[in-house]
Amino acid sequence: MIAHVLMTAEERPTRTLRPPGRIRRRLGQGLLVVAGLLNVLPGAGAVSPAWARTAYGVDVTGANLETLMRHRAILLALVGVTIIVSAFRPHLRPAAVAINAASFGTFLLLVLTTPSLHQQVVRVAQVDAVALLVLSAGTALLASSPCGRRTTPVRERA
Repeated sequence: MIAHVLMTAEERPTRTLRPPGRIRRRLGQGLLVVAGLLNVLPGAGAVSPAWARTAYGVDVTGANLETLMRHRAILLALVGVTIIVSAFRPHLRPAAVAINAASFGTFLLLVLTTPSLHQQVVRVAQVDAVALLVLSAGTALLASSPCGRRTTPVRERA
């Protein structure tokens, strides 16, 4: 104890609460969860078809269109759940990131190539653009984190 008091500032061991790699990993995981939640949110449309009117500004009329929209909501929720799970299961991450990026990206492409869309559909596309950026940032943080990369070598095929 006395020796510690007599040490100069340079000699004292430095203490950090968390190593930078761990912070990057936690932040990356958090961003993947946020991206997943943005994809899970439309899942409410499976329970409440009226939600589609509120979110997209379109009337879902008829049993056929209602069924298709509810199915779409379920698929989006499943896609969102994959990225949330992969935030904590790194071996699932490459496939989950690809699926989520494709989900966000294809909707953006459809909106960009379709003229005269309702303003609320464009707003949903803007949310998807932000979600794609969040997904990309989370993936980049996890790829740069020593805790987020594969530490065991891949076995070579004989």
